[in-house]
Amino acid sequence: MNTKTILSILFIITLFSAKAQINAGLGGTFSYPIKDFNGLTNYSLAGEIGLGYTFKQQIDVDIAYSHYLVNSNISNKHKIYAYSTNIKYYFTKTNIRPYINLGFGKYYMEYVDVFGFDIKKFDDFGINPGVKRLT
Repeated sequence: MNTKTILSILFIITLFSAKAQINAGLGGTFSYPIKDFNGLTNYSLAGEIGLGYTFKQQIDVDIAYSHYLVNSNISNKHKIYAYSTNIKYYFTKTNIRPYINLGFGKYYMEYVDVFGFDIKKFDDFGINPGVKRLT
């Protein structure tokens, strides 16, 4: 076995043995963006994937990628996505754990005019506060 394979196996074993501290997850979120991205949306739903580390049972820090659903008509294609880091505080230690979230990240918007072949990209820093429930 080569070194990369051995290190990969050790890393995976460590992830499973430290399951109380390291977590990965998929989820959905509802947000009210601060920036309206040219009037594109007043609110948005997003799919989210993240990797986190739990310091205590009630405090968690994670990094996440979010892809937002936006309204697009037939002539335009819009995409909004974000990379962010979040701090979560869990109110309870039970299996269903509501939490409050405060995050900071970089948000991107791509606008493609299909008929004009025009591609525009915008980016901005933003915050993503939230109240969610982990089940």
